[in-house]
Amino acid sequence: MGASTPTFASKIGRLRRVPTNGVELDVWDVGHGPTVLLLHGFPECRHSWRHQVPVLVDAGYRVLVPDQRGYAHSSAPQGDVRAYSILQLVADQVGLLDALGIGQAVVVGHDWGAHVASHFAMLRPARVRAIVQLSVPYRTTPWGTPLPTVLFAGVAGPGRRTYLGYFQDEGVAERAFDVDVARVLRAFFVGASGDTPADERLPIVFADDVAFLDACPDYGDRLPGWLTAEDFATYVEAFTASGFHGPIAWYRNYDANHRATAFLRGAFVRQPALYLGGAEDVGAPMVQAAYDALERSMPGLRHKAILPGAGHWLQQEAPDAVNEALLGFLRDL
Repeated sequence: MGASTPTFASKIGRLRRVPTNGVELDVWDVGHGPTVLLLHGFPECRHSWRHQVPVLVDAGYRVLVPDQRGYAHSSAPQGDVRAYSILQLVADQVGLLDALGIGQAVVVGHDWGAHVASHFAMLRPARVRAIVQLSVPYRTTPWGTPLPTVLFAGVAGPGRRTYLGYFQDEGVAERAFDVDVARVLRAFFVGASGDTPADERLPIVFADDVAFLDACPDYGDRLPGWLTAEDFATYVEAFTASGFHGPIAWYRNYDANHRATAFLRGAFVRQPALYLGGAEDVGAPMVQAAYDALERSMPGLRHKAILPGAGHWLQQEAPDAVNEALLGFLRDL
């Protein structure tokens, strides 16, 4: 699986502090050639792309990998959660390209990064050469669709909630999560890993009078097979630095994002596109309809695939398969 070493960060290349859209982002800026922008999700950081960066650089690309707003040592605005709206997150990446004098990039996103990538492609189409989404496919939002929090409640059912719903109460999740960063990260990395038995995986739905961590299995000191102790320590350091307020604030903008992007309802992502998902992803049932509709919602779709054995952390669990698909897609552009 191409496990990294403790010295990965020192080998990967230049780390830049780039001012953009009123914040500053830590960004790996490596290589030369056409630009590929890699956007991580939750709870990740730029380290989640450690298997892709050297492969892309060797293939002749310039690779930008930011710690997004609220993560690791990048700026993490406090207070108003609207600082983490989808419009701000896209503006961060537009400003990053502007700051580095880059006109256009292929944008690759995982999890929340896939959500930012699709909105980047629609809001600033001239800046996005092509789009790659991992684990979270684009879904065209129909007119009149209920607010996301209403949909979450419908998925959970009476007396229950999803972890997405649990994240909505400001201050609750971060107070619990900041106490034991390692336990939280294990809950997500082990719980949503393809090599974790189905009956031990992350709970998507649980009783509404139970805290998220109490609903999770006790993983002790366990790590998934694709994550070394050194790599895990990198994540723990990143979230110890940032805390969870910023990353969770992204989730608290679901309803606000729905309202702010009403003009995009029914819109398609028209750039050349690639989608990859994991067959063992605990979130797969929630995105199945979007996956099935990709040929319509992304008319430029070149290929979509579900990788056997992989869970949610696709580019880390199945780096060889992801790299092969990504390089093939880039060559064909």
